[in-house]
Amino acid sequence: MSAGHAMPMSAEEMLSEARRITGIEIRDEAALEPLRVLLRSYNEDAGFTVHGAKAKHDYIMRFLTNRLRMQRDFAAHPEIHDIPLKTPLIINAMGRTGSTKLQKVLAATGAFNYLPMWMALNPASYTGVPHEDPAPRIADTQRFIDWFIAASPMAHAGHAMIAQAPDEDSYVMMHSMVSQTLSGYAAALSYLDWYVGQDLSL
Repeated sequence: MSAGHAMPMSAEEMLSEARRITGIEIRDEAALEPLRVLLRSYNEDAGFTVHGAKAKHDYIMRFLTNRLRMQRDFAAHPEIHDIPLKTPLIINAMGRTGSTKLQKVLAATGAFNYLPMWMALNPASYTGVPHEDPAPRIADTQRFIDWFIAASPMAHAGHAMIAQAPDEDSYVMMHSMVSQTLSGYAAALSYLDWYVGQDLSL
């Protein structure tokens, strides 16, 4: 156990809180095991301050509420599965080699359908009503960016976050709750040990 502060809720409590926040009574069973492993790993490895534990709690809660909203929308609109997807252009490179700049240059051409940060961090509709105003989701993303800049200005200097600008898909991947990036800003060593044993082909 690390000397830091523990995460403020258990996995079961966080999933219950996600249902309360969204008003969606879906039992997200698929999230339970990875969430338990992740929280235990944070508590063992991360050494959070009290503010850090709360910030990480809010960060994970965003993914859990988005998961519920997406499950609600897929249940209400199964035709989503039939939407054709064009082949993506994937940029995969070592850090600090210019991959982010390349991504932004390609997006600026207008020839690509890029993923803005607000949509990666808040991919699901709040209301479930088609064509809702995304302003609350953008505002939530901006609040996260403002907090991140204040908490880690050097990290932001190396990778600027802009709510309406293209960003990496790692935020989308973290919604699966099975993503090595969940250990990106806080040590989660036992979670990574668990992660490497998962079947990622599903």
